[in-house]
Amino acid sequence: MKEITTRTQDLFNAGLESIKYRASLSSTGGIVESDDRLDRKNYLYADRCWLRNYHIEPLLYVGENEMVLNNLNYWKKSFEDNGGKNFFHTYHFKTAESLSKQEQIDNNAHFIHHVYYTWLSLGEGQWLNELKEIIKTCANYLISRYDDKYQLLSGQEERVVEGIAFPHCFSFYINRVCVSALLRAADLLKDDVSLEQVKEWQTKANQITQGIENHLFDEKKEVYAYLKFTDDADHELAGKLSHDQSWGSLWAYIHNEEFDEKDSKTVHNRLKDLWKVDEQLPNIICQKPPEHIKKLMQDGYDHPEFQYSGVGVCPAANAVAAWIMHKLDDNLSMANELWNGVFEVRGDRNILPEHVNTIHPGAMKDYTLWPDEKSIVDSGNLMHLTMVMTMSCRLGKIDDSL
Repeated sequence: MKEITTRTQDLFNAGLESIKYRASLSSTGGIVESDDRLDRKNYLYADRCWLRNYHIEPLLYVGENEMVLNNLNYWKKSFEDNGGKNFFHTYHFKTAESLSKQEQIDNNAHFIHHVYYTWLSLGEGQWLNELKEIIKTCANYLISRYDDKYQLLSGQEERVVEGIAFPHCFSFYINRVCVSALLRAADLLKDDVSLEQVKEWQTKANQITQGIENHLFDEKKEVYAYLKFTDDADHELAGKLSHDQSWGSLWAYIHNEEFDEKDSKTVHNRLKDLWKVDEQLPNIICQKPPEHIKKLMQDGYDHPEFQYSGVGVCPAANAVAAWIMHKLDDNLSMANELWNGVFEVRGDRNILPEHVNTIHPGAMKDYTLWPDEKSIVDSGNLMHLTMVMTMSCRLGKIDDSL
């Protein structure tokens, strides 16, 4: 651990205070996605929790073990109270009631990751014994989504947008996150399930890894594609919906232990497409390629994102990219430059926003475009906030220099 300096420490501490506040609102251990004190109370998610979050590592880093265990118990309750077969999209932060029956495949993987990082820090115990059956069920659910033809797990990204029949597809992010979850389930339960079960999870993880390479890598563009649509999909619609997203393309690597040449090419080419291309805040990575979004706007296509909270830049993507560059190339100059972009815009109470609208303001709330203060969307969004906090810990830096 390097000597602590102020900039990253202040951002980390502000985030930690926000998480503690949100945890205090629920007796069940749920941590609500948005902080209701911020952004003129114009937050996005007042009542719900996602499993797709990265709070476990930073909370363990600062010794908030009880909060972590309480949160795992919340997810245990969410699972058991809502059918006990797989995790859905979102849950009420107080009651743990499912707020959607949409099956969100990577939530099952994220639960395994949450348990795994806790196990690395706290070791074996009754807390883990009480979660093992859920780990097993989640891992088996993941392999049930395996498609023999494509060697991938099927599942669309994130929310279902009303009125949009999203074409059947395979996600780079989902498959990468699920590969590592299957291997970690095998590690966690190697003494609790049969050798055949362990081998099945490991074999499927290897097959999916091969499927990612065979079906998702675009040799011409030298990137792993954000989404792969089936041959019978509506490809005109797919072309409008499938533009690459920074968090979907870069955050897929968050559980990677190693990076190969195709990973290196993917990250560098994604940064060429998404970094230093925004006209308003060029030092922050764009959510999506600006030219693609502007083309849709000119064509008059009412993209689902235009109906939601807008489009712009994503500071948390800079944090992920900085960590990747450090792991990938030991390119400290680029890593530092990316990390600096994290601090360019902050919302209320020095807390990181989900994104900043620089291209389209969306249609909900009263969001506007940068530099208006209403362009800052959902300060303290738990997924984005905790991603930066996690990258801070991994880089050994609640510190300003890599």
